[in-house]
Amino acid sequence: MVNFLKYKGIYKIDHLFITHFHEDHYGGYEKLKKNFKIKNIYTSKKINMIKTIILKSGNKMKIGNINIKVLSADRGDDNENNNGLVLEILIGKYKTLIMGDVEAIVENEIIKNVDSDVDLLLVGHHGSNTSSTEKFIEKIKPKISILSFGKNNKFGHPHKETIYTLNKFKSKILTTQDNKNLVFYFI
Repeated sequence: MVNFLKYKGIYKIDHLFITHFHEDHYGGYEKLKKNFKIKNIYTSKKINMIKTIILKSGNKMKIGNINIKVLSADRGDDNENNNGLVLEILIGKYKTLIMGDVEAIVENEIIKNVDSDVDLLLVGHHGSNTSSTEKFIEKIKPKISILSFGKNNKFGHPHKETIYTLNKFKSKILTTQDNKNLVFYFI
């Protein structure tokens, strides 16, 4: 990621969101910190080594022409996956959902707060069968779904149930295994 950002001429990061503190979600932070000036870091809970802005469920932010709504944040759940940030991002008329690693229990809670189809979905928990329930995917109807996972990962991500559900609702599936760096332009 560092090389890609530098190649694109980016040398500072104004806003960095860390969904939760599992290694696969914040492990690249140290490299980013060494290579870029990071102005604001947002998380759902405090961690000692990083100065962060804590977001809570229901928070709304506007950054330039980007509107961000926090659909879920630290719930005090024993399962750390369910304490992560879930963000709804609206850029112009395009809506993106970033699900982190939240599971079905959180999807069921936030489903009432998602009021229209989603253009881009960063699929929850790398396509695990603990997320992306049929009820949830039917409600949000993502046009494009991004699955983030490595080849031959030890968890078997993505699970066939998740792929089946996304295909059932005609979502175009893109993976980080097949497309190392995915860049979207919202125009």
